[in-house]
Amino acid sequence: MNTTRRWKSGAARLLLLAVAAAGAMPAQEPAEDAGPVFVYSAKFVCKDAGVPATEAGRAFVPAVYRTVVNLHNLHARPVKIVVRAVEAHHIGNPEPGASGRLEKRLAPGQAVFLGCRVIQEMLGGDADVPDKIDGFLTVASPLRLDAAAVYTAVNRAPVGLNDGVTMDVERLRPKIVHRDGRVDEE
Repeated sequence: MNTTRRWKSGAARLLLLAVAAAGAMPAQEPAEDAGPVFVYSAKFVCKDAGVPATEAGRAFVPAVYRTVVNLHNLHARPVKIVVRAVEAHHIGNPEPGASGRLEKRLAPGQAVFLGCRVIQEMLGGDADVPDKIDGFLTVASPLRLDAAAVYTAVNRAPVGLNDGVTMDVERLRPKIVHRDGRVDEE
């Protein structure tokens, strides 16, 4: 009877250890270096373009422009994403665009958005100050994501209630970056 009690106690300990170890196993999330990386790239425009007075201003008609990038984890396991933003400058500007970085873990089925406020904060700007930025946002993930960019523009002087409002949704397709450096288009 003493042997049986020890066996049950030992079996219970082993079962608890196995359950604890299984919870910590990387089977719940792929190894970050196991395969290719899926890289999504979106152009962003966050501007209140008034009367064009500068070279950059001449590229946009007077309107308010906004971009939102939506990301959705389609998988039944969490995925870590790395988001980078680079601000574009006039080609004659001697300074390179500022680059920001953000890491986020998306839960299974979770969707998030990155709008102009987040992008401006990533680039070191004050989110409460009107933004005048444009550039590129990239998202890297070890798993495929559902990704889209939503672009809106509103006429600065609308005549009617819905006059001058535009919206475009672009599905983002990833580039597949292999560990050996090859890059494939999807």
